[in-house]
Amino acid sequence: MIRLTEEKHRLLKEKMTRIDGTNQEAFLRKMALDGLIIKLDLPKLKQMISLLKTNLDSAGQTVFLGQL
Repeated sequence: MIRLTEEKHRLLKEKMTRIDGTNQEAFLRKMALDGLIIKLDLPKLKQMISLLKTNLDSAGQTVFLGQL
């Protein structure tokens, strides 16, 4: 257990909010071990992956049906 001032606790909660963190113990453990937490928000990459999956599924169905 660690003790924090109200200000430090507010800063901790703010940092946790930035990475969608809800588990304070896990957050503190990660920071103590690694000193760094990186959260990537890559909506365009997620969209591109989704489109690639759709295209691959479509191509796979075409090949399976012998239409290629």
